[in-house]
Parts: sequence; C-alpha cells; structure tokens
Amino acid sequence: MPPDFQDDLNEDLDDLVEAINNPKKRSEKRLRKRIMALWAIVCAISVGVAGATDFSNNLIDLAQKLNLPLPVEVIQQNPHIVK
Repeated sequence: MPPDFQDDLNEDLDDLVEAINNPKKRSEKRLRKRIMALWAIVCAISVGVAGATDFSNNLIDLAQKLNLPLPVEVIQQNPHIVK
C-alpha cells in the first residue's frame, strides 16, 4: 500500500476511534464519513485481491491444459485455488 494511502487509512481509523470513544466529538456525519472512507479502501483492496486470485487460477488452468505440472509448493501457497 502506498505510504500516502496508508496515512489516509490511519487518519480515518484514528478519527473513527476518537469519535467512538469521545461522545463530545461524535456526530452522525463524522462517523458516516469515516466509515464510508474505510469501506471504500476495503472495496478497493478487495477488487485487487479478487483480480489477482482470478488471474492466478487462470494461470493454473492454463498450465494444466498445457500439461505443465506446477510444483506442489506453489499450489499450497495460494489458499484461493479451487481444486
């Protein structure tokens, strides 16, 4: 994760924790803004993970179709592979 992105994530998390723990700083708008920001980050990460998993599975399928066995260690390192 790029450092600027990580800084934004940490700021959103810190602000959310502060708003939850301090009723004087808590507002529905502030909570909603931070939760939506964190949700957007999670969605962005999930899309990347899903894409990488799909690509990995496609490569394994291709290797099988070409009758090119992959070392067992490679397959065991990817828990997302459907056997």
